[in-house]
Amino acid sequence: MLALILAGGSGTRLWPLSRKNNPKQHHAILGDRTLLQETYKRAREKFSDEAIFISANIQQREKNLQQLPDIQEEQLLLEPIKKIRLQP
Repeated sequence: MLALILAGGSGTRLWPLSRKNNPKQHHAILGDRTLLQETYKRAREKFSDEAIFISANIQQREKNLQQLPDIQEEQLLLEPIKKIRLQP
């Protein structure tokens, strides 16, 4: 079994704290760890390090690697562009 942490985002929902280059998952809101780090910590309680994957924007690659030093680059599933919602 694998774990997938959805960590994409455009930084608009927690404005003005979060921004395009620093979305909410990269902020320490409830303590010393960021939301991403807290989620990863909880995932490690049930999954091995190799079984945890992060889905994020390609622009957030460096921040994700910096905040999660145990993650290998192969565990980052990077989205090249933002999802576009089409109107019916």
